[in-house]
Amino acid sequence: MRQQDSLDSLSLPPETLSDSEETSGCQNLDFKYGLKAHCSSLNILDSLCAHPDEGPLKAASPKQQWSYGHFQYSPSCRGRASSQTYSNGQLPSPSLIYTSSEGIEDAADRTSFEVFCETIRPTFLHSKHGINLANIRTIACNAHLVTEELMPAKESNSATRASNSSLATPDLTIIVVSYNTKDITLAALKSVFDQTKRTVFELIVVDNASSDGSADAIADMFPTVRLIRATENLGFARANNLAAEQARGRWLLLLNPDTIILNGAIDNIVEFGEDHPTAGIYGGRTVFADGRLNIASCWGRITPWSSFCQAVGLSTVFKGSNLFDLEAMGSFQRDQIRQVDIVVGCFLLIQKTLWDRLDGLDTSYWMYGEEADLCLRARALGFTPMITPHATIVHLVGASSSGRASRTILIAKARTTLIRRHWSSPSVPWGMLMMWLWCANRRIASKVLARLVPKRFAADAEKWQAVWDSRADWLGGYPRPTPGHS
Repeated sequence: MRQQDSLDSLSLPPETLSDSEETSGCQNLDFKYGLKAHCSSLNILDSLCAHPDEGPLKAASPKQQWSYGHFQYSPSCRGRASSQTYSNGQLPSPSLIYTSSEGIEDAADRTSFEVFCETIRPTFLHSKHGINLANIRTIACNAHLVTEELMPAKESNSATRASNSSLATPDLTIIVVSYNTKDITLAALKSVFDQTKRTVFELIVVDNASSDGSADAIADMFPTVRLIRATENLGFARANNLAAEQARGRWLLLLNPDTIILNGAIDNIVEFGEDHPTAGIYGGRTVFADGRLNIASCWGRITPWSSFCQAVGLSTVFKGSNLFDLEAMGSFQRDQIRQVDIVVGCFLLIQKTLWDRLDGLDTSYWMYGEEADLCLRARALGFTPMITPHATIVHLVGASSSGRASRTILIAKARTTLIRRHWSSPSVPWGMLMMWLWCANRRIASKVLARLVPKRFAADAEKWQAVWDSRADWLGGYPRPTPGHS
């Protein structure tokens, strides 16, 4: 059992406080088998101590016996480490970071708490703008810690306890499905923790039997993330449904591994969802790595007219046209709050109650199209999906689907399935004809161009030949789901 951890001295100047400064206004945040943060009014802890009489932070004496596992930050000695122990209600002096699990009898709980301490430690040591309470609570959630708050006796009335008893219940469950994208997945997860300050969340990663060491790397770098190691590639829909079954949040956020969260995007989209409950499904704005707009955060639905425009190339020739490029939503720059037909699954927030009502994603889709199907089914129930430009992420696009032809085939199969499922029966033959014509035209055009400029278009000709050769498969679409498909 570890009684105390000592840290190497940081390259920060030590700061001293008088006894009165150290004890006055000190806040204690207590989690059973979780956390206790001891702080005063130093700037580094402004966000933790700014409102000591609100929320879970309550005034308490720093000199009280802590009978449960606790984590202590003592700002009066940030520049030094200590070898002293904490016992009999006395504060170690000086002490930078101190953890103890002596009050935790259960071995599994003790291990969970110690993992939690190791994870939260960098948050305290490296914060430049103050310790953020939401991050602390989030890490507690992801560590699966029992978090019954220990309130001082004078404040332990039933109303106070009721307002603080749900600290470990996340508002949001973030689901990431990875497949052989180790480095970018790690970057995505880091951005989630770095950029999400106001929302209490849990993070579940489903690794679809990656062969690049993704699962081990995630477990090593993010020990509090709930990692599901699939023994086979489950596909996007099945993997998300599997994670959603274990979700505890009121909201679900589907997040691609090839994304980077910018400027509090997760906080912003959750707040947007709270303000627009009738939408049910929500998206944001996506950009490429260089900052250029990536329009693929939302789409218009496939219609008989849009399928014709795509088949004969009008949507390509008149890109951005409000008449001919309807699925791309014309000239819309994703810079306004707007109702949309489809929110893309790279960054899709949905009410958990609606998710359950829709029975999750349709697992007859392998990849692509699942979120379109989900949104169209939600719209059929009267919901109106929306996007907000105030939630912006970087999306690298298609990092987990290798091969140009294979990706196009998957998209074609998803499109034909959407047409078969969501169009009226008399319209479906038209849709199938337009899909056939779409591929045929591109195959012919790429062959001609490859003969004229082989270095530039040979790869395109090869790709469209492969897509054409697979037309019998993708024109059939995915089989209809059976009961209990998710």
